[in-house]
Amino acid sequence: MDLSDMTRHVTDIRAAEVRVGGKYALTTLLQKRAVELMRGAPRLVEAKGKDLTEIALQEILAGKIELVVVEEQPATGEAAPAA
Repeated sequence: MDLSDMTRHVTDIRAAEVRVGGKYALTTLLQKRAVELMRGAPRLVEAKGKDLTEIALQEILAGKIELVVVEEQPATGEAAPAA
């Protein structure tokens, strides 16, 4: 990887951080999507490489995937937390 490739990669990561709301959200989304790809999920973008994290990053930048946070619901019979 030469300097221009590294610069492009850093720029892509920063753009993805902004798109998903921060580095922790980006890390979570990259990991979850890489696992999906490893388990056979189809690619949502044309990617040159075989690195699953790079494919996931390109999917994020293309707006094909996003992190959806689902709030936990109390189990049946448990009281909901007081507001």
